[in-house]
Amino acid sequence: MWFNTIVRTLLRSPLHFFMSEHTLLMTYRGRRSGRLYTTPMNYVRDGDGFYITSLRTHTWWRNLRNGIPVELTVQGKKLRAHAEVVEGEVRVATELEAYFQLAPSLAARYGVKWAGNGALDAQGVAEAARKLVVVKAELARSEENGAKGNKQTEKLSTH
Repeated sequence: MWFNTIVRTLLRSPLHFFMSEHTLLMTYRGRRSGRLYTTPMNYVRDGDGFYITSLRTHTWWRNLRNGIPVELTVQGKKLRAHAEVVEGEVRVATELEAYFQLAPSLAARYGVKWAGNGALDAQGVAEAARKLVVVKAELARSEENGAKGNKQTEKLSTH
């Protein structure tokens, strides 16, 4: 998609700040092809974790089943992480509730309303969970995201 090419270029440039508050790049290896893919994605950050949602009808997230090492480019920094897809309507609904608590304005994007008491409409969350998957990426621990130790990136980048 031509738009993704422009977004990738911008997020890798010194001008990334125009988009990088809510958009990251995820680089991952295809399960069958072994090919590296770098895809821009909207995210919500929670400490060392990142929530990413995708429509079930899209297929890129299937590469993350069973969890894999990925490289994230977040606000101009390359970070190693472990990403896995959350599937199953009940599990997705639970993760969506956490996602919407972190970014309340995103609930409306998926047709989920907030009740007067500040709680999410359970039926709306359940309907969204039927259409979506959640990808959770956790930053790699120890010195892996510092200047030293690029082994995971090397493993990801070479065939």
